[in-house]
Amino acid sequence: LEAARRYSPEYGVKFITYAVWWIRQAIMQALAAGGSAVRLPIRKARLAARIRGLRGCLPNHTMLQYTATPQAPLLLNIADLLNARVLMFIGSVVGAAANAAVLIAPGSTAVIALRFITGASLALVYPPAMKIAAGWFLDGRGFALGLLIGALTLGKAFPYLLTAVFGSEWRAPMLMASGLAVIGGTLVVLIVRDGPYVAPTAPFDPHAISKVLSSPGARLATFGYLGHMWELYAMWTWVGVFATASFAASGMSHATMAGSIAAFVAIGSGALGCGLAGYAADRLGRARVAMWAMLASATCAALTTLVFGRSPALLYGLVVLWGFSVRS
Repeated sequence: LEAARRYSPEYGVKFITYAVWWIRQAIMQALAAGGSAVRLPIRKARLAARIRGLRGCLPNHTMLQYTATPQAPLLLNIADLLNARVLMFIGSVVGAAANAAVLIAPGSTAVIALRFITGASLALVYPPAMKIAAGWFLDGRGFALGLLIGALTLGKAFPYLLTAVFGSEWRAPMLMASGLAVIGGTLVVLIVRDGPYVAPTAPFDPHAISKVLSSPGARLATFGYLGHMWELYAMWTWVGVFATASFAASGMSHATMAGSIAAFVAIGSGALGCGLAGYAADRLGRARVAMWAMLASATCAALTTLVFGRSPALLYGLVVLWGFSVRS
């Protein structure tokens, strides 16, 4: 009955497929209610199931890629309070405005503050996008989320391509990136719809984080993930400078433009890595795929000392492999 009430042909799935999910939920709730000596209230039972689910998925979850900057909105549980599409629109507009405001910033302090706001706004784009994508899939979520993060990676690489095209004129790429962000946010709020498996909104619980982090597995996953973030964003920030210096040392003309292209190719190759890693994670296990990817990334980082100033083709090959593995 619940499936019949909620179903819509716009979901793009057959009714029987949609109904099976609701039937499964009803069975699981009935088993949970009857399999314990103490029967919890339904709200508490759902909270307990939610915590158990987080404990099971966090240690193996390699898809969520947050920076340290956007943590404040996550701590406030905003993604569970407001519609994900609205949050993406707000984050896109705020981030675009802060990015464009750098052009009129009065000094370095203001620029740093604006970049902080731009980074924080990603928390209103990235996690809600993951929630929207997960709402459309039960099976194959790893591959779906991998494609989503691949699109994010291409978005990160795109400014380097603009830099290669516009050269020293940085204002036009900044405004173009802000304009594209506004367009993307608008398309999401107007066209995208919530999937049939979207997680329902939940009341704000200030104790949720402490409950989740009480799990040793969750703590280890969090610390490991923070370490990976240092690796990922250090590579993304450094690879363009490294490639430019290497090309200049090898005597290449137009080393700056070539370095920007190398950064675009290196970071952009991570989009393919995300999709393939998501596909492999669904079949081989997320922890195993993450381990292989980190080992490959560490090897590439060590090899940078050997290719510096040498053949540009060798450097291009290394940074492509590095970008592929570090984002996988």
